[in-house]
This record gives sequence, structure tokens and C-alpha cells, in this order.
Amino acid sequence: AGAISLEREKQTLDLLITTPISSLAIVLGKLLSALSWILLLLLASIPVTALVFTFGGVGPDDMVKGYIVLLVTALFYGSVGLFVSALVKRTQAATVINLVTVIALTAGTGFIFIFWSTMTNQGFLPNGGRDDGFVESLGRRPPEALLWFNPFIAQLDVVCGTETGFGGSCQIISAITNNPAAFNNGEFDNGFGAPRDSYWPRAAIAMAVTSLILIVLSVQLVSPTRRWRIRGRRSRPQPLAGDA
Repeated sequence: AGAISLEREKQTLDLLITTPISSLAIVLGKLLSALSWILLLLLASIPVTALVFTFGGVGPDDMVKGYIVLLVTALFYGSVGLFVSALVKRTQAATVINLVTVIALTAGTGFIFIFWSTMTNQGFLPNGGRDDGFVESLGRRPPEALLWFNPFIAQLDVVCGTETGFGGSCQIISAITNNPAAFNNGEFDNGFGAPRDSYWPRAAIAMAVTSLILIVLSVQLVSPTRRWRIRGRRSRPQPLAGDA
């Protein structure tokens, strides 16, 4: 939250811009320095996470999927914090805005989805868990894009793709992805008898694309000049009739 705003408060951002370092290098350097601790934690957690192989039901591909979601999540929320820091001049205000944004994208989106589902379908599962009338209820369901920036739902989808899913929680994922083939007599078929619509790749792509957009916007906010301003072609003055 204070990557750029703190530089403004100390009046060192102008000195940093006058150096040969480009605005893109400044933004990426700030982002990587903030994410370095997270990356070290993820690397340190690999041996501990590998212990799940001794219990079975989880393959190496499932572990890779989980770490992909973690890396994209770290990049996305780091980009959000960097963008707010470049947009707001005060570090305290940037910190508050970042905290509110994180809560809104995690707990806020989950609450809205639950409330929307309850008001329109009396729960997550259509018709109280029965598979009849599933297609008719899709038009009244909350959009899946509402939870694209919620990392908890993406990680839950990765877990539900394993052989030892969470059961009832996986029914919620099936309702989010609007996949009628994931229901088998009102119960979630954990990938053995019905095709499963994976949710986490769409969430990861949405967070990655949004991160790139926020990084580009942060570069423009840090840059003292508008480098990408579209300039119209100036019309040349027409010579007078008497001019040679």
C-alpha cells in the first residue's frame, strides 16, 4: 500500500523518476520487492504440502494447480495494492482502501453470491438439490464472474477436482459453474461419472489479465509525462495565393 505513496510523502519519487530507471522498472521493482516474501513462503511450503501425497487422493497436477492459483492471487492483490498506492497520495488512505478492497473481493463477493442464490433459488442447489429443472433456474442464478477474484473459491475448486473432495462444498462449486452434468440424483459426482467444469482456470486468467491492466495503469500514474497520449495529426497551414 505504501510502495508509491510513501515515496511521494518523503518527496523522493521525483528524484527516482529523474534517474535512468524507467517508470515500468520502478513499478515492477516495487511489485517484485513486495511479493518476494510471499514467493519465499510459497517455496518453503512445498515440502510440507508434498506430505499430502502420503495420504493419497491428490496428484502432482492438483498440487501444481493449487500453487498456480496462489501465485496468480499474490500477483493480483499485489497489483491492486500498487495501483491504489500510485493513485492515492497518502499511505494511510491507500492502506484503508486496500483493506476494504480485499474484504470486498473475498468476503463481500461471497456474501453477495450467497444472498443472491438464496433470494432466487432458496439455496445454492436448484430445486432443493434435485437435478430436475436445472436449466430453467440458470437464468436466475448469480453470474460466475462475481467470484472470479475470490481466491478461496478458486482453491476450493482445485480441491474438489481431487479424488477426496469436500462433498457438500463441491456442490457449491457445481452451482457456481452452472454445470448440470455435475449432479447425479441430487449429489455431486466427483469427476468419476460426469464431466466436471473447472472453475479455477477462468478465475486465474481473470486475475492475471486484471493484474497486467493494473500494472500498466500504475506505470502511467508514476510517469511524469503522458507517454501513450494519442496525438492527432496537425494540419499544415495553407499558403496564401500571393506567397511564392
